[in-house]
Amino acid sequence: MGDDYPNVASSLNNLAGLYERQGRYSEAEPLHEQALEIYKGLFEGDHPDVAISLNNLAGLYSAQGRYSEAEPLYKEALKMLEQLLGAGHPDVITVRQNYADCLRKMSCPK
Repeated sequence: MGDDYPNVASSLNNLAGLYERQGRYSEAEPLHEQALEIYKGLFEGDHPDVAISLNNLAGLYSAQGRYSEAEPLYKEALKMLEQLLGAGHPDVITVRQNYADCLRKMSCPK
């Protein structure tokens, strides 16, 4: 796919997000996973797109109550973004809040 590959990954993330908001989790998960794999293949080492994709997949897991699967993804995304963008960047703050929410839900299940 050449130069269009990042656009494909972005489109997969967007479609997965739509499915997630519709409660179509089983359809969203493979799309998030595929986008993450594309980003990991495109960028060696840490990259913001990889981190955001990790956050998106973690969010899907969290929405399903799969907190133990979400937690390491949030942790990895947060570490990556903090190193790349700095602690005060809006993306870092968003992932940090998502991670904290996941940890709260893990310690205080319904």
